[in-house]
Amino acid sequence: MTTLGLDQYGDLDLQGGRLTKLTGAYECAQKIYTRLSLFLGEWFLDQREGIPIFTLVLVKNPDIDAIRRMYEKIIRETPGVRQLLSLTTNYDPAGRTIGLSFVAQYDNGAIITGGRGQPYIVDESGAS
Repeated sequence: MTTLGLDQYGDLDLQGGRLTKLTGAYECAQKIYTRLSLFLGEWFLDQREGIPIFTLVLVKNPDIDAIRRMYEKIIRETPGVRQLLSLTTNYDPAGRTIGLSFVAQYDNGAIITGGRGQPYIVDESGAS
């Protein structure tokens, strides 16, 4: 399967005036990124998709365990993810923000790392 690549701003990546195409672990990394970035109701084709940011995260006393379970589920259910190896969340009550970093394994053994405010990196050294 192939998907169109996105740039750092979430727009289509038009390097050299051409669309960038992603496959394999790179496609999976981008799918994780987009799934973790999508607000509930934001996607016009299916408004049931996305994170309920306004009712789950941006509330006075958020349930951090529920948020963590939601992030785990999103990553694990992303097509191509064989296994979620680690997930770290950090909640800042003053700013009502939650940090996220993860390490996941792609179907072929490649390792995908990333998180909120971090680049998504694919290491294919262990891939088969």
